[in-house]
Amino acid sequence: MTIYILHGPDFFFIKNKTNQLIKSAEIDAFNQSVYDLDEVDLDTALQDALTIPFMADQKCVVIKNAHFFADAKAKAQMTESTHFKFITSTSESPVLLIFQVPHATLLKNKEMKAFYEHAEIISAPSKKPQDLNAWVERQLSKAQLTLSSDGKKLLMERITHDPETAYHELQKLLLYAAGKTHVDDETLDHLITIQMEDNVFDIMNLLFANEKEAAFKRIRQMLAAKEDPLRILSAFINKFREMVLTQSLLAEGMNQDAIQQYLNVKSGRAYYMMKNARQYPRSHVEKSLKQLEEYDLKIKTGLMDKTLALELFVLGV
Repeated sequence: MTIYILHGPDFFFIKNKTNQLIKSAEIDAFNQSVYDLDEVDLDTALQDALTIPFMADQKCVVIKNAHFFADAKAKAQMTESTHFKFITSTSESPVLLIFQVPHATLLKNKEMKAFYEHAEIISAPSKKPQDLNAWVERQLSKAQLTLSSDGKKLLMERITHDPETAYHELQKLLLYAAGKTHVDDETLDHLITIQMEDNVFDIMNLLFANEKEAAFKRIRQMLAAKEDPLRILSAFINKFREMVLTQSLLAEGMNQDAIQQYLNVKSGRAYYMMKNARQYPRSHVEKSLKQLEEYDLKIKTGLMDKTLALELFVLGV
C-alpha cells in the first residue's frame, strides 16, 4: 500500500496534488473513492482501503479531513479504529491511500511517528501574496503575455484572497489572450471578476479614508449591476463582524495559522483578515457594525427601504 499524508492550510494545493498522484498512478474513475471524516467514520474508509481493486491493477482511496493526524482531541478517531493498525502491514496491497489533513502541523507522538515511517508526507504551507505574485509572473512569462504595471497591480488586487480564485481567473485571462502578446488595462478590468468581498473591502477602505463620494460611486455601480442592496449590506455586516472577531483573536496572541484553523478559513483569507483587523481602530469598527445592525433590523421589520439604508450607511459612516 502506498500512503500519502497531504497536510497544510493551502487546500487548493492539496486538491491539485491529490489529482496529480491519482493521474500518475493511472487509476480509473471506477476505482477511486473519497471519504470525508466529517461525515463518515474512519473504519468505513479504511475498510474500502483494505479491499482489492475491482478488475484493475490499482485503486485509490482519498480520506478528507483526517484531523486525528494533527488534533489531539480528534486522535480518538484513530485509536478507536479496528482497521488503522493493519494499514501499514499491507505493503504489497495495490492501493493508493491519501490522507488530506487541513492543519499546518502534525502530531509528533510515538504512535504517530511509527505510522509516518510508512507514509510520504507532503506539506502545503500558506501562500503569501509575494508567492502568488511570483507564480502569476511565471504563468504570464510562459504564455509570453505582458500587462502594464497598473494592470498587474489590478490583477493581483483581485486574485490574492484565494489561490483557487487566482488559478481560475488567470486561466480565464490566458484563454482570452491566446495568440495575443498584451492585454490592456481596460480589457483586464472587464475580464477579471470583481468579487463581492473585494468590492466591500475597497468601499470600506474609502470610508475609513473619509472618501465618501468615491465610496458612494462604487455603491451606485454595484446597484446598477443589479446587486441586491440587502446582500451588499449583509456583506458589510459580515466583514465588520469578522474584523471584530479577528481583533479579539489577535489580542489573545493568535497567529495566522491559529486564526485560520479556529475560523476554518483559507490561508489567503486569514492573511487579509489579520491585515484588516490591524489596520482599523476597533472603536470605529464597532461603531460601524452597530449602525449596520440597526439598519438591518429596520429593513427586516419594514421600517426602512434597503437601498436607502445602504446609501445612508455609506454617507453617514
